[in-house]
Amino acid sequence: MSRISTPILILLVSHVVFAAPPLDVTTCSSCSECSSLVNSGAWDIVQLDTDLVDVGGTCVWFSGATSVVFDCDGHLIDGDDINIDPEYGIHIYGGSFEITVRNCTVSDFSAGIQLWNASDCSVENSVFVSNGSGIYAAYLTGTSFWSNISTDNFTGLHLLDSADNNSFDFLESCGNSVADIFDDGASGNSGVCTRCDSPGNWNGSPSGDPMCSVGCNHIFSHGFEFQIECWSWSTSVGGDV
Repeated sequence: MSRISTPILILLVSHVVFAAPPLDVTTCSSCSECSSLVNSGAWDIVQLDTDLVDVGGTCVWFSGATSVVFDCDGHLIDGDDINIDPEYGIHIYGGSFEITVRNCTVSDFSAGIQLWNASDCSVENSVFVSNGSGIYAAYLTGTSFWSNISTDNFTGLHLLDSADNNSFDFLESCGNSVADIFDDGASGNSGVCTRCDSPGNWNGSPSGDPMCSVGCNHIFSHGFEFQIECWSWSTSVGGDV
């Protein structure tokens, strides 16, 4: 009878013990289905598999949800463009934490995404266009916003005084009619390469001054390589690129 040597046996057992389990992934195709799945606690990733157009009311909501990813996979969530408040494309509230939203385009809501009473979340690679507020945050802490665009809203980013200690890195908030960033007294927030024109009390630039890292009219030598070029600038000497 063949025998497995002790070192090989230990290696095999270690592999079984420490192998990460596969992620539980599912898809959804309506606001109600997506909301039900992200709040169920049964899935690691819920992926939108179609555009949602002319949505009346709030679309995808998280209430007390934890540790789940909602991935739009490049799809659109579009409201009915009727200003009946509140209507949110994505609403994270109720003590939710460790929620990730990524790869979404959200338009025509009173807020593209509202985070209210949430913590340790992440919003990534998303576009918020033609909303009342692109991003609206209150009672929010420890949350990372990475590589998002907020444009053609009334306010691109609206922070209430209870939205503290969050990061807004590589945020392009341009072309918003009231303010690109509207800060109602939030504190402890930071932002590397915040591209905007009207900062409104924003203190997230690398120097700590209430200003935008990069103006909206700046043309980068590499065009789309905003992150690479702006990162190089912000981590060296600072100032206008």
